[in-house]
Amino acid sequence: MLIKKITHGFVTQVFDTKLKRFVSQEFTAGDDVAYENEKGDAVDSVDDYLPFHMVQPEPPKRCIRVEYDLNYQGGDYDKVGNFAYIPLDNIDRQSGKDFDKKLKTAFAVLVGDPIHIVHFTFDQVYDQDGNEWRE
Repeated sequence: MLIKKITHGFVTQVFDTKLKRFVSQEFTAGDDVAYENEKGDAVDSVDDYLPFHMVQPEPPKRCIRVEYDLNYQGGDYDKVGNFAYIPLDNIDRQSGKDFDKKLKTAFAVLVGDPIHIVHFTFDQVYDQDGNEWRE
């Protein structure tokens, strides 16, 4: 038999107005706990404990915006393509060389064949939602 443990409490969420996103949250459990079976009928409590792990909002990542079009395979391009935001953490920057090649490798892992890349620049940085990066 499956038993549901229902805990009443509240959630505190923190919103950063500079970043324009939630940055954390926590659940505070109350003392009011109920147990029910799969039909919704009340049952006796279980003696086991499971911590309340909440998934935290993902922190903003510094990204390079890459314009691409799956129909593009090189040459002139006068359309507006799609945009992918490749986190700088995904680009191996240890050696300080070959950024273009490393970005294309990261693009291949996250999106697909880099032959479809129309344009990118390392001069502008964005977050993963496409907003210009603000320090």
